[in-house]
Amino acid sequence: MPQSHSSVSPQAGSFVACHVFGVIKHVGVWVDNSIIELQGTGLIRFVSPERFLKDRSGETIYISCIQNQPIKNKVLAQKALDQVFQFRNYDLLKNNCYRFCYASLTGHEEFIETFSEFNQLISRHYGEQVEWKPINT
Repeated sequence: MPQSHSSVSPQAGSFVACHVFGVIKHVGVWVDNSIIELQGTGLIRFVSPERFLKDRSGETIYISCIQNQPIKNKVLAQKALDQVFQFRNYDLLKNNCYRFCYASLTGHEEFIETFSEFNQLISRHYGEQVEWKPINT
């Protein structure tokens, strides 16, 4: 995960990420001091930052940034909010947290298998390289 060591405060509509067993990265959308994520059951739900990290190998939440500033995207936040308590047909490779987050950003459904691919797509969307900084605790 491209990252810097300085920390930032999350903003509504920031993407967040954490490590899962050192191989996969899990992503969600920061809204109202909570995170909207696609759970492995297919449920789109609100979770606390602590719950976002529970049962995952990472201890840090990372925030999407451009030029050292957290991305703030109210449209992304609203699109994610509009989907809370809905279900998606979850598939680890084909219909995963990357696809949910990217579709919330763009309105387009894309097959996204890796965090690297997700980061490239959102960087292309914003026209600048997205980097990941640890959340202020």
